Amino acid sequence: MKRRFWISLAVGAVVSGTAVLGFGPYVRGSIADKAERYGAAVQVGQVTPSWGGVRLSGVDVTIAEVPGVSGRLDQVVVSWTGKRLVSMAGGRIDAVGSVPSLVAAVDSWRTKRLSGGSGKGGGRKLSLEGFAVEWRNTETDPSWSVKASDVDIGRDSGALSVAAARLDATLGGHDVSVSGGRLVLQRGDGGYRVKHLASEALMLNYRGSKTPLLGPNTALLDGGTGEEASNGDKAKPAQAKPEAVHGRVLAARAIRARLVAAAARLDAIVDADALVEVRGARARLSFGTEALNLGPGTLSLTRDAADLVVALRPQVDARPDTKALTFSLRVPLHDADASAAERAVEAHLMGGPVWLSMLGVQDGDLGLKDVSQASFEADVRVVLPPDGASVAIDGRGKLHGLSLFNERLAAAPLEGVELAWRSKLDAQLDGSYLRIHEAEVNLGDLRGLARGSYERRADTTKLDLTYDIPLVTCQQVFESIPGAMVPKLQGMRFVGSLAMKGHARFDTKDLMRHYDVGWDGAMSCRIVEVPPDIQVSRLNSSFVKLVYSPTKEERSQTFGPDTESWVPLSEISHFMTGAVLTTEDGRYFRHHGFDQEAIVNSIRDNLREKRFVRGASTISMQLAKNLYLPRTKTIARKLQEAVLTLYLEQALTKNEMMELYLNIIEYGPNIYGIGPAARHYFNSHPSKLSLGQCLYLASILSNPKKQYFGAGGAVIPSRMGYLRMLMKIVHKIGRISDEELERGLRETVMMGGPSLVAPAEDDVYAEDESAESTDGFVDPWSG
Repeated sequence: MKRRFWISLAVGAVVSGTAVLGFGPYVRGSIADKAERYGAAVQVGQVTPSWGGVRLSGVDVTIAEVPGVSGRLDQVVVSWTGKRLVSMAGGRIDAVGSVPSLVAAVDSWRTKRLSGGSGKGGGRKLSLEGFAVEWRNTETDPSWSVKASDVDIGRDSGALSVAAARLDATLGGHDVSVSGGRLVLQRGDGGYRVKHLASEALMLNYRGSKTPLLGPNTALLDGGTGEEASNGDKAKPAQAKPEAVHGRVLAARAIRARLVAAAARLDAIVDADALVEVRGARARLSFGTEALNLGPGTLSLTRDAADLVVALRPQVDARPDTKALTFSLRVPLHDADASAAERAVEAHLMGGPVWLSMLGVQDGDLGLKDVSQASFEADVRVVLPPDGASVAIDGRGKLHGLSLFNERLAAAPLEGVELAWRSKLDAQLDGSYLRIHEAEVNLGDLRGLARGSYERRADTTKLDLTYDIPLVTCQQVFESIPGAMVPKLQGMRFVGSLAMKGHARFDTKDLMRHYDVGWDGAMSCRIVEVPPDIQVSRLNSSFVKLVYSPTKEERSQTFGPDTESWVPLSEISHFMTGAVLTTEDGRYFRHHGFDQEAIVNSIRDNLREKRFVRGASTISMQLAKNLYLPRTKTIARKLQEAVLTLYLEQALTKNEMMELYLNIIEYGPNIYGIGPAARHYFNSHPSKLSLGQCLYLASILSNPKKQYFGAGGAVIPSRMGYLRMLMKIVHKIGRISDEELERGLRETVMMGGPSLVAPAEDDVYAEDESAESTDGFVDPWSG
């Protein structure tokens, strides 16, 4: 009996062992056969039987019809119980290829391999946990890639859920990171549709240039063609010839087409009542060397009538002095009445006031400072029409307590700026047309209104602009300007008021007939108090001002009536005044610091030449900046120059300003003042300078570094011809007599000594055809 038991046990063990040994190959073969029916190849590393199922380890999956995609599953458990559960844990899925090509391959495979089934994917529950997913556009291009870690996938009762602890994507050089993402899909008659999409945090790092560019890396959106558009969109950018369409128009059309196409795709897979809410959304937008941080906020997606609406609502603290701010983007969808191609894309920013810091803006972003003390509110709508060639903007906004630094504005940060605006305008994106229906800018108590149009064509530029500064006191104007814009003027007090109306109308194709630029108004501003270092009384004795070496290094130099180099106007050759009037400021004794006629003529001449050829700086303006201001090229310097010019004109006579001017301006490298200049160039005293010598000194003021002496010491012939032309202008304005002109025309200016004067019988009166024209010189007395 005992013997039979052991024999039976041995036989059972042999049979069981044989069954176990054959179990693995059987399972592998069964899996391979079933996978083959779906066009897949599955290789299983280890097969382990368990109570009610089987455990698979090291499972590799590929689908020949979907090249570039492969999967490795660390562990798969298949349950044979009534729950019919498939559980997978660990592993990774790799995909290489553009998104459109991969989607097309998967759709083709699904149509071919799965269309004959029940359409519900079977009743088995599915669970995948702890997966890694990686996608790259190409094997070698890291600028388009997606990586996800700790991915969990579950399917039950027709619902498919996907969650990932973290997802990192690089999309054409822009980075996106998502934490705690969750997606729920519900299977219906048309396939899976999104029922729920959420995340705990999202971070976008956008890197752009200062100008919109249409880059080549667009594979994620359109397969690299740049031609993606929604069905029925009749304005595909590919139909426009690149050489005939401006880059901004191409970019706008491409962006619009992609938005419409993306909206169509989302509408096809997202339920109308789906909950799409991404919390903790942040963004860092980089533009060259500048950057702007935004967030956190909540990003939502809804369907509104025939539009898909994407909204971003920053997370704002519940404080009584703040209100919600929302940015929404409305993208058209197809409906029964019209296609998406026939309707506009709209963006709307509305709400506030809200502190900039609550929007995620950081100190240093775009030069901003103290963002926790600055608030913003807006109601702005931007409309991009179907053609993608134009844009319409209508809205208003306000910045309170704004502080920022921009080296083009001022040398120090601007603080506490109060700025408000409203505008309604439309423009062609190629820059060919701009229509300002209305515009208003308020800087403190200073208001500016404008309306008009700008048009640019291949052969002409047209402008029709009117502007208005309503009546305001001069002190209000000054107090509205940020202190950093007028640092030298702090403490100034004004009386009087200011109001101005102006216009600019011209057509560059015919400036002779179509040029009308002008302004008028009431300006009774007077400066009644100035800071001590500005007061003109300090100029009656020694004073210190900045001068510059040939290498542009700053240093201080002492000037003033009690210095050895100072020369009173009464001891300077009378030719010198006529010379600087001729070369620098023909209406010096007739204007009050600003020459409106010169400004108008300067604008016209620069338009005619399509470049800057002529300025309108007066002697008064040059004196103001030379006395008080450094050579920094900022708007602040020009603004202070204007106020200081007004002050000098009110505080000094014209002769007093002329004496100051001639004694402090630069005549050459390290040569400041008429006294040192006369000694350096002609070994003479300013009282003994000839007409030619004075005109030579005046002619180099615009560029003191450039000299015109030949090898023998004489001024080169072309320059002497130019000086003789200037002599005739000095005579024309009544600054020299006939005899002085006659002698001057016979003069040849020499370096280091007196001029050579030809005998009176020599024919030197004829115009020298070789005389060079100066840099933008125009006879100020020619009308």
